[in-house]
Amino acid sequence: MNLWEQCKSRFATKFLLTTKEQEHIPAIYYDAFAANDRGNQVLFGAFSTYATYSNRPGHPWRYLDNGEQVTANVLAVLYSNKDHIEEFDVFQGTALYRDRFIKWHQSKKKWIYLNNCMVHFESPSTSDAEDRAKTASEGSDDESEEETTKIIPGENDEEDTAQVESLLQQAETTVTLAIQKLQTRPSTPCAQTSLFPSSSRLLPVETTQSPTLPVSKGKQHAPAPLTPRTKASGSPQPAPGTQPQPTQPPAPPPSGNTPGAAPPAVHHPPAPGPPAAPPPAPPPPPPPVVAAPMAQANTPRLIGTAPELYDGQGNKALAFWNILENYFTVNEDTFNTDHKKVALALTYFKRDTPAGEWASDRMATAIAAQPTNYGTWQAFKDAFKVQFIPPQTELEALSKLHATPQGNREFNEWYQEWSQHARRANVDQNTKMFTFRNALNGAISNKIASQSPQPATLAELVERAWDLDRNWCMYAKLLGNQGN
Repeated sequence: MNLWEQCKSRFATKFLLTTKEQEHIPAIYYDAFAANDRGNQVLFGAFSTYATYSNRPGHPWRYLDNGEQVTANVLAVLYSNKDHIEEFDVFQGTALYRDRFIKWHQSKKKWIYLNNCMVHFESPSTSDAEDRAKTASEGSDDESEEETTKIIPGENDEEDTAQVESLLQQAETTVTLAIQKLQTRPSTPCAQTSLFPSSSRLLPVETTQSPTLPVSKGKQHAPAPLTPRTKASGSPQPAPGTQPQPTQPPAPPPSGNTPGAAPPAVHHPPAPGPPAAPPPAPPPPPPPVVAAPMAQANTPRLIGTAPELYDGQGNKALAFWNILENYFTVNEDTFNTDHKKVALALTYFKRDTPAGEWASDRMATAIAAQPTNYGTWQAFKDAFKVQFIPPQTELEALSKLHATPQGNREFNEWYQEWSQHARRANVDQNTKMFTFRNALNGAISNKIASQSPQPATLAELVERAWDLDRNWCMYAKLLGNQGN
């Protein structure tokens, strides 16, 4: 079992990679996963015969066995045809070939275009086509440049073919769906006005028309418009050649007429109908709703947790003050003046304790002033430190800062204790970095000293030491598993 297989077997739970983590995996890696190591999510990946890890996106990849950083030169060796490409990105696996974007396909171990067609670097087919074009141009001087160009295949033929096929397929799908919608759409009835005034009926779209009677060539008239009617309708049709006019219903035939004889058609001018009624006026808009006046102005909602009541113990003073000041910071929209901050802070001191008596005296002094004056926040902070944080606290913290070496303790456990002393010691950045290096495990401190560039801040120094300590612990466990 190689080192990568041992690494995979060590973590029973593996997490799916996020989009940002997938972009962080180099294109040449053939396997990768994320796992939880000591409360932190770490990325692991493999290429060739090497196993690597990275703390998170934005951090470099390092070898699992020695912690050295993975360089671009090592990864570039695994790519092919590097001499034919430009703007080569080793980690992303992208490049330009003849001004066209290409990307690395890890499973095929080949370069492909963005349309997934394989890249042929100086393929023989292209060379043969160029030779045929050259021979054709030498044999016929009158042959046009357009005909010669047809022999040489274009660089974009593969991509253009794929695009044309995709467009044709999309067009065919669109046309098919449109035809199906038209065939399944029901016919919509429309209103058709009758020849008789003040009468109308709904007629379907499908209508029948009476044929036009033939007319002799010498007496051709303008064809009369066809009047649609339903198959069940018995309305008479106007004679061809005459303009149809609205007529009244035919009068009943006189009693002396021959039965079956058609009554004479009587034409009357259209009777004026009653004026059309105006459309109803739209209803008046509802009266605007007047919001009721609010009883009081909205106040910002308090967030965070207020500190517990302070009883005056010196070992709790610094923690109490930090929580109190942080509570006022996150609610600065509410506690936006020194007067409010000091007045509320005095209510967080426990009654019937030395701290409560001190706060009560300061309240009485502030209220007795005309007008009430609690003073500035900085003055209150200085008075609190003088009253409850004795000077020997910083000296004790500075002494423990130098007398707390890491030894063989785990880094996280040791650093929690050391950083607590560093905060209470109230020393500058350079002093903290000096004492941190001296307190580190000797092997880790020497390893950091041999690396370049050196950490410039305490945060960078702590992160470098944490990486080396975790890497050493993982490698030691793998060696222990191999021995078993």
